Amino acid sequence: MPARDSASAASRLAIFRQPILWLTLLYLAFELGFSARLLDVSSGTVSPEMLKDVEHIGRSLSGLALALALLPLLLNRTGLTWRNKLGGTLLLTLFCIGGMFWFQSWLVRELTEELDARDRRNAVFLSLAAVALSNGEMRVARLDLGPEGSSSPSAKAFVAAFPALALTKPDLEQDALSVMRQLLRRRITEACEPGMQGCFGTAADFHDMVWLPLYLRMVENYARYSDGAQAYHAARRLIPERQEAAWREYLASRRIRQGSAAERAAIDLAVRNRVELEADRAAQSIMRDSFGADLPLNLVRFEDFFRHPAIQARMRALLPQPFQALSVSLPVLPAVADEDEVRRRVFEPLLQPLIEAQMEPLLAPLADYEDEGRLGERGREAAERVIVPPIALGFSLAGGLGHLFKLGFLLLTIAFPQRRGQPTWRSAMPRAALMGSGVALLVTVTLLQPNSVAESPAYPVLHRYATERFTATGAATIEWIIRMQAYAYPCNEAIRRHLLFGLNYGYQPA
Repeated sequence: MPARDSASAASRLAIFRQPILWLTLLYLAFELGFSARLLDVSSGTVSPEMLKDVEHIGRSLSGLALALALLPLLLNRTGLTWRNKLGGTLLLTLFCIGGMFWFQSWLVRELTEELDARDRRNAVFLSLAAVALSNGEMRVARLDLGPEGSSSPSAKAFVAAFPALALTKPDLEQDALSVMRQLLRRRITEACEPGMQGCFGTAADFHDMVWLPLYLRMVENYARYSDGAQAYHAARRLIPERQEAAWREYLASRRIRQGSAAERAAIDLAVRNRVELEADRAAQSIMRDSFGADLPLNLVRFEDFFRHPAIQARMRALLPQPFQALSVSLPVLPAVADEDEVRRRVFEPLLQPLIEAQMEPLLAPLADYEDEGRLGERGREAAERVIVPPIALGFSLAGGLGHLFKLGFLLLTIAFPQRRGQPTWRSAMPRAALMGSGVALLVTVTLLQPNSVAESPAYPVLHRYATERFTATGAATIEWIIRMQAYAYPCNEAIRRHLLFGLNYGYQPA
C-alpha cells in the first residue's frame, strides 16, 4: 500500500519534470509582459519604424506560442533520441515563427487593401486623433474614460482601437478638418516660449516676447535715422549762410567790393554742392552703420520708415523661426504695437499658413492616396496604424489566455494523474473541461463587469461603425479587448516591471 501511494505521488508530481511546463511558464512571462508594453505602444506616440519593430516582436511571440502548442506532439513521441527531439524542436519553432509572420502579414495586408483612398486619407486623421486622445489634447464627446483618464488600461485600449472604431463614421472628413484645425491651433499656440521647440506661442506671448521687442528696436532705429536725417537737413538750412560767408571771403581775397552776378552764382552753386555732398555722406554713413543700407532722407513719419524695404528686410531677418520663414505670407509688416492690432494684422496672418501647411495631407485629393500617389506610402502607414493595434492586442491576449489554459491543464495532472493502462483522454477530459470552463468564465466575467469606456453613451455608436466595417465578431472582439485590459494590464505590467526587470521590448515612452 505505501509503495502504491508513493508511485501515485510520483505520478502526480511528474509534470514538474516536464520541459513543456517550464517552457510554457517562460513563454507566459514574456508574452504577458509584452502584452502590457504593446498596449503602451498602441496607445502612445510612436514612429512607424518603432511600431514595426514591436509588431515583429509580437509576431515572433505568436510563433513561439504556436510552436509550444504543437511541441508536446513532438516531445511525447517514442523512439526519438534527444538529438532528434532538439533538432525537431528548432525546426518546428522556426517554421511556426515564419508561418505566423506570414499569416499576420497577410491578414494585415488583406485588411489594409480593403481600405480605399478615402479610407486611407481618413486614417491619417484618425492616427493623429489617437495621439491627441492619448495626450489629453482631444476628447470624444460623451465618452467617459473614468477617473484615471487616458492613462487607464481600458482608455489605452480604446485609444489603440479608436481609429478602427471610427473609420466608417459618417461625415468623418468634415469633422476631421474642423477638429484638426482646432487641435493644430491649440498645439501650435500653447503657452510656451515662442519659437522654442516648434512652439508658436499664444497671441499675447507673441506680442510680448517676439513682436514688441523688435518693434521697440525699430523705434530706436528710427530715432537714430531721425538724428542723421535732421543733421542732413540742418546742414542744408545753413547753405545760405555758408554761401554768404563764402562770397564775402571771395570778395576779400580779390580786394573788391562787388563782384558780378555770374561770379556770385558760381560760388553759390559750388557751396551748395559741397554742403549737400558732405551732409549726404555723413548721413548715409550713419544709415549704413545703423541699418546696413542707404536710406532716403525724407522718411518723415515712423510708418514710412517702417515700410521701407530695407527696414522690412531687417525686421524679417530679426524674427526668430518659425516666424521668419512664415513672414513671406505678409507683403508688408505693419507698424503696429497694440496687442489686438498685432494679433489681427500679424499673428493670425502668420499662424494661418502654418496651420494650412500641416493640414495639407487632409486636404490633398484622393488620387494622392492611391498606391502610386504622392501620399500613397503615408496612407498605407496610416491604414496599418488603424489595423495593426487591434489585431496585435487580440493575438497577444489570445496567446496569453491560450497558454494560461495550457498551464492550468498541465498543472491539473496533479489532481487528475494519468494512471497506468488508462487512455490519455480519460485524464485529459476533466482537465480540459475545468480549464475551458475557467477561461470561459474569465472572459464572461470581464464582459459583464462595469466599464466606464464601453458603457459610455458614445461607445455604442462607435461599436456600430466597427460592425459595419469589420463585422459583428470584429466589433465584439474590440470591445472585449477594451474590457479585458482593465484586468489584464495591471497584472501584465507588474510581470514586466518586476519579473522581467523592466524589459521594454524596444519601446521607450516619450
